[in-house]
Amino acid sequence: MLEFRVWVAAERVLGEELVSSLFVGPADLGLSLGVAPGSDELAARIDHVRTVSQAAGVPVGIAAGSGDAARGLVDTGFDYVVVSNDTTLLGGALRDAVVAARA
Repeated sequence: MLEFRVWVAAERVLGEELVSSLFVGPADLGLSLGVAPGSDELAARIDHVRTVSQAAGVPVGIAAGSGDAARGLVDTGFDYVVVSNDTTLLGGALRDAVVAARA
């Protein structure tokens, strides 16, 4: 899972025989690098990981915040995408339940 500055070592990580997949955590990677979500720098670094993974024949995945974002990431070449996470999904369901209860 590439969430920290080790993204620069993606080629070296891919050289390990035991690596069967790479996964990019864009939020944590952005925090680690001190760059804003959606920044050109973060996008370039994520694209680098995707490119070297594909060149090595290793599946590469990424986290996305929405279904639309996930579709776009698959369209750019990611092999798999995790849509949202448990806290966000539970928080959204709770928010919807409270809104419905207050209506």
